[in-house]
Amino acid sequence: MATATLTIPPLVEQVRTARLVTTAAARRCGVSEDRIDEIRLAVGEVIARSVLRQQRVGRPDPVVVDITDDDELFTVRVQEATSIDLTDEDGGLALSVAQSLAFECEVHPVGTGCQIRMTWPLAGEMLEVE
Repeated sequence: MATATLTIPPLVEQVRTARLVTTAAARRCGVSEDRIDEIRLAVGEVIARSVLRQQRVGRPDPVVVDITDDDELFTVRVQEATSIDLTDEDGGLALSVAQSLAFECEVHPVGTGCQIRMTWPLAGEMLEVE
């Protein structure tokens, strides 16, 4: 299992960079090409959400993105310095998008901030709904 950590300042112009790095890592880890767009969109939404939340409350702390692969899962964790109780200005749309695209998407409190964990299988199909 390998983990790469990307630390970005909470600036909107850094979202694209984090999204590109995450997408490149997904390709390198063997995520199927049809899931790359899902990862790009979900990660972009979650990182943009974190950046905007930190800007809104005036927190200059970096947004931390951990990218991990193991034998079965590609995992992205986005950690921000704002409280899990802070409401989203978009009414939760960014998280809804991520939850609909990721195999798993969970929000957890971490210290005084929060972390969003998203996973995708490296191979095979995601669960099919009948």
